[in-house]
Amino acid sequence: MDKGKGINWIILAVGIFVVVALIGLAVKEINDYNKANRAAEAGIKANTKTLGKHAEQTMDTTPAVAATWQTVYDVSGSEAAKITPAFALGDGEKRILYNYAPIDNYSGVFAAYVMEEGTSLDANGGSPDAQPQVAGAGETRLIRDAGMYHIEIIGPNCSWQITIQEMK
Repeated sequence: MDKGKGINWIILAVGIFVVVALIGLAVKEINDYNKANRAAEAGIKANTKTLGKHAEQTMDTTPAVAATWQTVYDVSGSEAAKITPAFALGDGEKRILYNYAPIDNYSGVFAAYVMEEGTSLDANGGSPDAQPQVAGAGETRLIRDAGMYHIEIIGPNCSWQITIQEMK
């Protein structure tokens, strides 16, 4: 046998061995991948069966209703000073809507204080929750805990309206 032909056969044999080895590794990777997928599918099926057993207990199928602003208290008048009856505030986000207009040609002054029930502006002081600089309508956020409150209004020479709303 020619020495050159012998080397060619050796190179061919090594090449075939390398190709067979690579194919073997690829087949092993494919098998491992398939095993992992089957295990994952089995886990999903098991979880689905478990969820199915408890679906009535854990899934709320009621459609969610978006919260809207609800009027909690509304008062209007033209008195120079007024203390309202008590009203309840809940845990939702709150706001105060206001509107005032001077009477005749007077320059009206207006301020509204939302006070905790059992307190008073005279005895406890406070900062106004609404005190617009110009006549007209406006709103501001009201930061209060849930509880009972009343409004103390100072509004000489003007007509006014206050609406307390809560997100419900």
